[in-house]
Formats: sequence, structure tokens, C-alpha cells
Amino acid sequence: MSREYFENALHNFIKDFNYSGAIIHLTCKGFSLRKIKDYLGGNLPDAFIKEQMIKAYQEHDLLRTEEPGVEKRERISMVKEVGAYGRVSYRQIKEVIESPGLPLVERIYDPRICGSFLSFLEDRLSSNLDPSLDGKKAGISKKSRKNGGKGHTVYGENQAYISLRVTRRRLEKWSAFLDQDQVDYLECFTDFDPMDQIFYFKADTQIIAIISRLYEEGCYQGNAYFLKLGQKWVIKEILKS
Repeated sequence: MSREYFENALHNFIKDFNYSGAIIHLTCKGFSLRKIKDYLGGNLPDAFIKEQMIKAYQEHDLLRTEEPGVEKRERISMVKEVGAYGRVSYRQIKEVIESPGLPLVERIYDPRICGSFLSFLEDRLSSNLDPSLDGKKAGISKKSRKNGGKGHTVYGENQAYISLRVTRRRLEKWSAFLDQDQVDYLECFTDFDPMDQIFYFKADTQIIAIISRLYEEGCYQGNAYFLKLGQKWVIKEILKS
């Protein structure tokens, strides 16, 4: 192979390494896929940006790909491959991570008993921070982070997760009632293999606002996990009249 080929390969490696750090940094500041592309410019593939964003979410325990409370969970990543004539492609791989299991008591959310969906989530989050307050009101310790210039809040060290399956078809439907920032945030989680991948999001104001709106529109069913309480709540899709 020519010297020019190796020089180009080295140049691309260094560029990807630099962009990787920048993408992870911007993701931690709350930037969406679209805002990262606008900020960095260039012709970075969406698959590469998504890979780095998912990596950042997982490293900060803001996202899981395996159900909380099970013995194992998977970390999704992508490997860059350079084929003949310098053609670049990305291959998705899964790494199985061992984690201690937690016995979770399964319950079913019933708005007639538990109250409104948003109030239910907020009460559970309060109790999850301090299990001695189970079922009682409590102040939620919050930590602020930026979302591309907007305020974004995570609930301290709260070990609470909520599931969501995101596909491009679903996101197109949801865009009719979600705001643009919410759609941009979810864009990162589309086009994964397998297509029915379920993500488990760390409970924060962003994802709770999204899930609450989906539920109100009759477009959500999934589970909420409150690990300190040892609870898994099954949330069934409501029927819109």
C-alpha cells in the first residue's frame, strides 16, 4: 500500500479521536445530535456521532440497554473499519457487562389509585432518594446541566430508570406533539440494530417530560424502575377517547 494511504488513514484516525472527545463533551452538556452536527460542522456520519453520544450516556450511567435489576447488561458501541481504497464503514458490537442483580417487586400503575402520571413519577422519585419516605412527599435533590443553552435537570443520585423504545417511524409520529428539542434529543436513539432495542433512561426532567407527554397522547407503555425502593412499575398504554 502507498505512503499516501497510510498518511490518510492516520489523519482520519486523529480527526476521529479529536471529534470523539468533542462529541462526548457536548453530549454531557446536553447537546442533541442535530446541535452537535451544527456546532462541529464537517461531514461526520450520524452513526459515528450516535456511537459517541451513546458511549457518553452509558459511561455516566444515564442510559442502559439491559433491564435494570438483571444480572447482565449490554453496552452498544461501533467499530470503525477501513476497507479497500480507504472506504470507511462502521460495525456495531455489543459488550456484555456483569452487574449484581436486584430483586424488584412488580406493580402496575393505576391512575385511579396512584394519581396523575406526572405526580406519580415525581412522588416515586422523591421516595427513591429516601426509601423511608415511601409514598410521602419529599424535596427532590436536583443537579443542573445545560441542554444546548437550555436548563436541564437530573435527580441527583437517584437510581431510577424508565424504559422507552424509539424507532424512526415512532419518532415521526411523536413529532406531531413533542417539541423540537424533545424530538432532537430522541433522534440519537433511532436506527439501532436490533430495531426493537429498548433503552432504559436515567430519570431526569427531560425524559420525564417526554414520557409524560407520550402517555397523555396514548403513545406510551413501558416500565419505571426505582432501584432503591426495589420496585418495578408496569405502565400500560391508555386508550384515547
